[in-house]
Amino acid sequence: WSPPPAWPQAGSAGPSATEFTIIVRDDAVVAAHSFYTRIAVGGRLIDISPGASAIVGGHSWVYGGTTGSFQWIGGVTFGAYPFTWADFEQLALTLTDCNSAGYVIQVVDQGSDGGVKHYHLRDFVDQESAQGQNEGRNLVVF
Repeated sequence: WSPPPAWPQAGSAGPSATEFTIIVRDDAVVAAHSFYTRIAVGGRLIDISPGASAIVGGHSWVYGGTTGSFQWIGGVTFGAYPFTWADFEQLALTLTDCNSAGYVIQVVDQGSDGGVKHYHLRDFVDQESAQGQNEGRNLVVF
């Protein structure tokens, strides 16, 4: 057994992956009203609850633009992505399911058929814990 590789960094002066609520290579379809920290989306950020404005708490990166209404508290950079995706691919190949001291890693194999899969927070935590305020205790890797 060897420990997983270090969390990917955006560069020596860049943010750490642990500072993000969402890190997605392609498009992200969301319905949350608040993202307490940064987000990084390599494609389009699509809000499927356009009647509400989503608050994003930290400076974020969205490569492909947005649909919906977002309040960028820490600002946003469009047309850029702060990470090298290959670092995350290596991490995903290394991680396994784990539950230790209140922290949970869940690895989801979505198969290779290329079909779009949809998930809800309740797929990974119980109803009472299905909140965004768990201080980063859950990591779900797809």
